[in-house]
Amino acid sequence: GMHVKSPAVVSSMPIKFGTIGPMPGSAWKWVEPRPGDWNWGGLDSWVKAANQQGYEIIYTFLRTPDWAASSVTQPPSDLHSTQPCKAPATGAGDCMFKTFVYNLVTRYKGRIKYYQVWNEPNSSGFWTGSPADLAHMAQDAYTMIHQIDPGAQVLAPATSPSGYPNPHDHWLADYLRAGGAQYAD
Repeated sequence: GMHVKSPAVVSSMPIKFGTIGPMPGSAWKWVEPRPGDWNWGGLDSWVKAANQQGYEIIYTFLRTPDWAASSVTQPPSDLHSTQPCKAPATGAGDCMFKTFVYNLVTRYKGRIKYYQVWNEPNSSGFWTGSPADLAHMAQDAYTMIHQIDPGAQVLAPATSPSGYPNPHDHWLADYLRAGGAQYAD
């Protein structure tokens, strides 16, 4: 697999890869910047370019929009992320996450093969919720993805080996203890 920075790069890569992702501009906060205000243009470009080149796509859930997050904090200054850290979607935001998953998977059924439940959740630059919070969101995503697109696969969160403040092995063990394993293929 390969992470690429632009849909234009997808068609000009001199060698082929099996999968691409995550794609800049495709996170929940950019696709739905306000509740029900859908901006699919960027993700449509990615999916079209990848599908034309025969790449399978890993869509990575990340970046809860401010309006859906239970809290918003700035990342520590030593992290590479300049985006505010988001806690999990809770309450009305939890319902909106389910709505986002429904709309995303319905739109790209058969065109996105893999869905990964969060990027580097052990790093406070990407996630400030607990492993149990993410296991809950993974359950919601897993159930809905398989209802809409039974051929899709759900991947476990991609932890960072240099995650701050949580070492990846401890965070992942906590996630698995919270039931996360049953919501990944």
